[in-house]
Amino acid sequence: CWYRDKEFILKAMEIEGLSLSGASETLRADKEVVIAAVTNNGCAIQFADPSLQGNYEVAKIAISTDPFSLVFAKSLRGDKNFILDAVKTNGLILNYASKELQADTEVLFAAVKNNGHALGYASIENLANHKVVQAALLNKDDALKFAYVVISTEYKVSRKYPTIFEQTVTEAFSEFENKKILLSSYGSLY
Repeated sequence: CWYRDKEFILKAMEIEGLSLSGASETLRADKEVVIAAVTNNGCAIQFADPSLQGNYEVAKIAISTDPFSLVFAKSLRGDKNFILDAVKTNGLILNYASKELQADTEVLFAAVKNNGHALGYASIENLANHKVVQAALLNKDDALKFAYVVISTEYKVSRKYPTIFEQTVTEAFSEFENKKILLSSYGSLY
């Protein structure tokens, strides 16, 4: 049968990685086949055998073609070394990391250095860290818009965060030469 034919499935992976869904269980557990699939389409990892969904090499290839594929590599979402490596490549992958790693300052700092918009996935506590906010602003001058989503959500729970965030932003701005551009970005939030 075609779904058990490794050569046929490998050729199908070159055309469409999601074809892995039609492969036999044996081939979905074959690392060579799964790598061919995720190289074409990272989300093909969802059809791989669970043992390969948690494989570093397979998952790294998958997220390089589609960061969303981390959703299907559940066992790695809480792996600090894997996530740290991943956010250095694409900071927005932070969105798919575990809540614990989203709150980890080292992981967040690496993410915002790669893409300042990752600030929108920060824990509320990390928004009080002016070094993190500053790194995000150095990367993307509109990063505060993304932080504001976190603040406005948490504001309903506690009124202290907007004040803390305002102090943090002031500290972050104090180290910039061109405050005018950044302040105009900040001013558009309120």
